[in-house]
Amino acid sequence: MTKKILIPMIFGITLMVSQEVIPSDKISNKSKINVISNLRNNKNNYNIRKVSWYGPKFHGRKMANGKKFNMHNFTAAHKTLPLNKTRVKFINPKNNKSVVVRITDRGPYYGDRAYDLSYAAAKQLGIIEKGVALLQVVVLSN
Repeated sequence: MTKKILIPMIFGITLMVSQEVIPSDKISNKSKINVISNLRNNKNNYNIRKVSWYGPKFHGRKMANGKKFNMHNFTAAHKTLPLNKTRVKFINPKNNKSVVVRITDRGPYYGDRAYDLSYAAAKQLGIIEKGVALLQVVVLSN
């Protein structure tokens, strides 16, 4: 049977497709894992963003919200999201670690990066050594 259906996917994406409907018990676990893996590796996904981190060099300096930056707090910088009231969840698809931060500063101002995480948030996600990573981003409130 062929019909149009809406498929809710992992990263908040909903797809409308025309295809033959196959009962879920007829789909192998290997196929399900491949779909998840392909979504995680999709760099064009609207909520996968390039994220970096900042820490010691800026520790104690004044942020855009007027307060001192503490690299041990779970905060982040973004160019346009409202300061102080916006909370954002970051998920590292490579290790499934996640963190929720508050936007307290402006930036990043280097390359095509969308967010700068505090040292504590980056450490929680496991991206300290790499410095820059592609992460899933979910804006929770603003």
